[in-house]
Amino acid sequence: MGADLYFLFAKALGLLISPSALFMTAVAVGFVLLFTRFGARWGRRLIGAALLGYALVAVLPFGDWALGILEDRFPAQQSMVEPVTGIIVLGGSFDTVMTRERAQVSLGGSAERLTEFMRLARAHPQAKLIFSGGNGRVFDTKPTEAEIARTFFTEAGFDVSRVLFEDQSRNTAESARLSFSQFSPKADERWLLVTSARHMPRAMGLFRHAGWPVTAHPVDYTTLPPGVSGHFWPSWPGRIGQADAAAYEWGGLLVAWLRGNIDDLFPAP
Repeated sequence: MGADLYFLFAKALGLLISPSALFMTAVAVGFVLLFTRFGARWGRRLIGAALLGYALVAVLPFGDWALGILEDRFPAQQSMVEPVTGIIVLGGSFDTVMTRERAQVSLGGSAERLTEFMRLARAHPQAKLIFSGGNGRVFDTKPTEAEIARTFFTEAGFDVSRVLFEDQSRNTAESARLSFSQFSPKADERWLLVTSARHMPRAMGLFRHAGWPVTAHPVDYTTLPPGVSGHFWPSWPGRIGQADAAAYEWGGLLVAWLRGNIDDLFPAP
């Protein structure tokens, strides 16, 4: 499967396995069946099953549990005394369309990737710095995240001349491959990979497979660590977004493993 075809396939699969999309599709199909002569009974059953599934996945903390397994796979780096050759931060922090249309940088839900990247860069002034991110949209692919990142770093007073930008990748697999080709890291170097904790297992698997000597530096947590109990109270509409994010990452791990892009189904430290 070519790179472009796989990119489209991955986007479609991400939508198909989304619990919220499955829920809305089931309700819509069930509603239509209610008005058919022979399908009303099945329509009621489908809507009932969809509501029950929603309650289990979104109202109960299923999504948090599934995300927590991902986020706790690679431990957070508390202190680093070993020399750091370079720091790589992955895109995914910007709303590219909103940035373009409103003519100001619009951050998404993973801004910690950027703030931690700048903190690490100041803590390791000798380290090489890489921002890797093109545009992951199927349509409306301008500007790239790398372009917006350059503006963001400049406006934040960060020395943007230190940063090398990779602006062609559309997903994590391409970030790993294109960055490796462009910057040619050596096996004995130590690079920190900065991305969201839920994304780290897949990112580490892909970067390792590409040949990068990377150490995980997860950020952007959405769940509490093991042993810390949070307050839970069932509510509507619940946390369907957590379930969507978990399904996307677990599905991405499975597809990457089946394609041979990662060596282990669930990469570990």
